[in-house]
Amino acid sequence: MEEYHFDGFRFDGVTSMMYTHHGIGTGFSGGYHEYFGPGVDEEGVIYLMLANEMLHDVYPEIITIAEDVSGMPALCLPVKIGGVGFDYRLAMALPDMVCLVCVLLLMCVF
Repeated sequence: MEEYHFDGFRFDGVTSMMYTHHGIGTGFSGGYHEYFGPGVDEEGVIYLMLANEMLHDVYPEIITIAEDVSGMPALCLPVKIGGVGFDYRLAMALPDMVCLVCVLLLMCVF
């Protein structure tokens, strides 16, 4: 943090860490059973909670960002009130779809 003057960390693939199915073939519709059921990788969630708690304790001004497609409730709530501790969520579903559409359009053109 000090040497490179980073403002924070972006955690990539958070969905893969939080679920045993890694989010593959799963459509998250908003039901709590999808986020807090047997598919949750408890060790992965605890790792993310510990990482966020440690980073925010050592660097109070840090920003942590979760790249997540599940939309898990409490992802961006503080650990002390039961959240995972991220400051922001980067939802990749829309950007991924835009990339797919661009590729398909290019395939049609060429």
